[in-house]
Amino acid sequence: MNDRPDMDRDFTRSNLNDCWNSIGVHGNASCPELEKHVHCRNCPVYSAGALALLDGYPPANYLADWTSHFAEPKQAELLDTRATVYLAQGRAEQAVADLEAATRDAPSGDRFFRLARAYKQANNLRAANTAWRKAKAMRTGSSAMAMPTGRTSRSVRRSVVSRVVTRRCACCCRIRCSA
Repeated sequence: MNDRPDMDRDFTRSNLNDCWNSIGVHGNASCPELEKHVHCRNCPVYSAGALALLDGYPPANYLADWTSHFAEPKQAELLDTRATVYLAQGRAEQAVADLEAATRDAPSGDRFFRLARAYKQANNLRAANTAWRKAKAMRTGSSAMAMPTGRTSRSVRRSVVSRVVTRRCACCCRIRCSA
């Protein structure tokens, strides 16, 4: 016995007319309707396919699959957090191991930056320099200023702070001015 009341809405990809993949814009572009509609997304056949997919029921295991997918813990985030704790405790070797695994699973500029710090704390300066370069390459825009680089970063921080903080001066306006 089937619990779904409307079985004619049960839709599978096998009975979908996906002409856009064969003769449309994603295929060889030989469809005669392309001249009229310019792109498959403007064609009624494409719209009918979309409606059929959206009106149909999802596969039987759809909800279970996505629930298990999102219920899994994010391994890279857990390793990253644990490595940060290891660094704070001075256990650089364990932090390096966790951060190497985290950057392998989900590389990011922040993770490579923490990996560089861990390598430096473990006295592996060559690996720290490599991780630092990777972190710098992955970071863009204003977030790159947050990464310390010695004397240069101090001057950058000072200029940013001086732009943000208003200072009083001795002229009549009593706030920062050009006088």
